[in-house]
Amino acid sequence: ASAPSSGEFRTAGAGRRALVLDDDPQSGALLVDQLAVFGFVSERFERAEDAMQLLLDRSGDVDLVVTDQDIPGMTGTEFCQALRQRDIDLPVVVYTGFSRDLNADSVAEQGGNGFLSRPFGLRELDDCLAGLFIADPDA
Repeated sequence: ASAPSSGEFRTAGAGRRALVLDDDPQSGALLVDQLAVFGFVSERFERAEDAMQLLLDRSGDVDLVVTDQDIPGMTGTEFCQALRQRDIDLPVVVYTGFSRDLNADSVAEQGGNGFLSRPFGLRELDDCLAGLFIADPDA
């Protein structure tokens, strides 16, 4: 089976910027590539402190935050809470491959806008992001 073309997805990321927070370079790079399929230009960070500093300095330049739950220094949901405490109201998607306690409801309770369980592919990412950045079918 061939990979779906970008026209088959509902997420409209063209012209939008994403911040990817993952301390695993390979996993983070894969997510950057996946987001590019939807048109997002992403900047990847391995440390929560660096990502937070960028958002404090230039939150208007970022449209989406996608973070691993397991990052050094804090969890992805704690990062989300820290953003909300600083009145940074960007959409935040948290993903994990490990936690049984984390799900869409628990992420939402902590201020997040979406949840993904690894491994996930383009379809799952599209399903998660489409409600935040839906493509206009009449465009």
